[in-house]
Amino acid sequence: MCFGSAGHLHELTRQADAAGARVLLVGDHRQLDAIEAGGALSLLAQQDEALELTSVWRFRADWEKQASLQLREVHDEDQADDLIAEYAEHGRIIPGEDEEIADSAFEATRAAIAEGRSAILIAATNAVVSDLNERFVHARRASGAVDATRTVPLRGHADAGVGERILARHNDRQLLDDRGDFIRNGSTMTVAAIHPDGSVTAIRDGADAVIRLPATYLQAHVELGYATTAHRSQGVTVDEARLVLPTTDSIPAELLYVGMTRGRDLNAVHIGHEPDADDETNARGHLVADTDVPTWKGRLIGMMTTTGAEQSAIATRDRIASEGDTLARLRSEYEYLTSLEDTAPLVDQLVRLHGLDPSVVEDSPVLASCAAPHRAARSIDPQAAHAALSRPLSGMGDADDEKRLRVLTSRLRAAAPVLATRGTGMAEGVTPRYDGGEAAVADLARQVEDRMRQRIHDIVRAAPRETWASGLAPDAVVQVALYRDLYDVRADTPPRTPTRGKGHAPTRPLRRSRTAPRRPAS
Repeated sequence: MCFGSAGHLHELTRQADAAGARVLLVGDHRQLDAIEAGGALSLLAQQDEALELTSVWRFRADWEKQASLQLREVHDEDQADDLIAEYAEHGRIIPGEDEEIADSAFEATRAAIAEGRSAILIAATNAVVSDLNERFVHARRASGAVDATRTVPLRGHADAGVGERILARHNDRQLLDDRGDFIRNGSTMTVAAIHPDGSVTAIRDGADAVIRLPATYLQAHVELGYATTAHRSQGVTVDEARLVLPTTDSIPAELLYVGMTRGRDLNAVHIGHEPDADDETNARGHLVADTDVPTWKGRLIGMMTTTGAEQSAIATRDRIASEGDTLARLRSEYEYLTSLEDTAPLVDQLVRLHGLDPSVVEDSPVLASCAAPHRAARSIDPQAAHAALSRPLSGMGDADDEKRLRVLTSRLRAAAPVLATRGTGMAEGVTPRYDGGEAAVADLARQVEDRMRQRIHDIVRAAPRETWASGLAPDAVVQVALYRDLYDVRADTPPRTPTRGKGHAPTRPLRRSRTAPRRPAS
């Protein structure tokens, strides 16, 4: 049976407990849940007791079996770019202007159906689906492939004649085919006969089984089967599936996965791009054209790295709690506290060393920008900080005190290392320690330091089990783990190390994630 919400699941397990029964849940947490589900399946999939199937049976091509598994687990732009290259190499990505991609997808699917293969078009919106279905109806009836002498009404405002492709949208265990199998949500069929009572005899794709569907079921649960939305296609399996994504439409990673995994022999995406996003720009690998128009590749990468999955209340709570104690968040909290430190001593130094006007310095918005690197440089290397601050401002001519303060700020920033090191002047090696005289602020700073210490302990303990840590030395694992937390790096791929030899740089440096927290298909 299916459960529509976490509340339904709770009631089901309550009844099972009362009866001494056992509940086994089977599903795919990489696809989108029902609207009411509340992320329950995704939460359960993260538990240690959960088992995951790894064998892929739907696809006939070995490369596509592996690619489909990778499509479930895209975490960053690099992974997305590599996967796009794989699909493009096999001719599965067809870019073009919106009208071109609609035409190419329609003609390819029409040819597949004419040759006796089951095929379907998948789109993001009902509007595109409706246009594609109408186009098929007119073309097939005009060619004689469908006999519209008599039709039966379907769900919505559609109707079907003999030879029409239809799609079931509801499980009904009372409606059995001639082999004893019931009608399922996602079943695709071809109408073979229309009866006087409004029922139809249809031939099911794949098994060639014959089933009779009553008029009431047709009107409530059957649609035209040439095109459907990505969300409604989650139960569909055909020989060929083509995803149509004009420039106006976008889908999250979960539905992109669904749309690219419905076909046994072929899964392709016909993706729109603006004329200004020209081929020359795309060939250079840019994600955005020179005119700031997203390329087809940029659009695909954005979809692959954007989740639409709903999180359970428990998962949301845990994520918020975790994000509240990342080193990046704790550093921001601590730096706010250090910004409350009295800047009068720094102003006195600037006046004494360089003769700056104290009123100009105190009123300048640059003072806060100067104080932060001064604290950092002083905490790590007091001598370097003093040298940077005291070196004469030569060649400034008639420059005003504001410009002189900016130059001194740049010097201090250069004197403070980009990556902080542990030392007596650093709070847990993350940020300069608070050195002010305000007792209340100092107490808050100590509390944040305690949270930093606990966070570092948790990171160090968990780091060796992370996927990206494979093959790294223990010391490197710790340093990379702290860096990832400090700069919000989310990729699971191991960091690439420099090639040995002078002048060689890493082939792909670590970088910060641009996407929302991921989530966390068939």
